[in-house]
Amino acid sequence: MQKSDNRDGRLAGAVDADVARHVGQRLGNPDNVRRLRALPQFSVEPDLPDQFKNLLGALDRAEKRAE
Repeated sequence: MQKSDNRDGRLAGAVDADVARHVGQRLGNPDNVRRLRALPQFSVEPDLPDQFKNLLGALDRAEKRAE
């Protein structure tokens, strides 16, 4: 029974990784990126504190390095 549990866990982990990869690919699609950037909730508020603007900039740079 233990071998089945390990196999099920590995399969579930593989499925989770596959789903995460698929979602990441879809969200990173240039058409989706363009649409998401146009949505108001994804734009930075002009009166956002500098600390948060700096953190968002660091996040953008990290995402670009990961591509």
